Amino acid sequence: MVLSIAKNNQIEMPICEQVYQVTQGLVSPTEAVNHLMSREQVNE
Repeated sequence: MVLSIAKNNQIEMPICEQVYQVTQGLVSPTEAVNHLMSREQVNE
């Protein structure tokens, strides 16, 4: 639900996306952390 709202409003939520991926068994926790840590830093 949260990701649907974010997607509909064009809001990036990388942590929520990775938590979803892990809980659905799509990626391992290690892969999720690596993905998050490899993202380009942006000002928020």
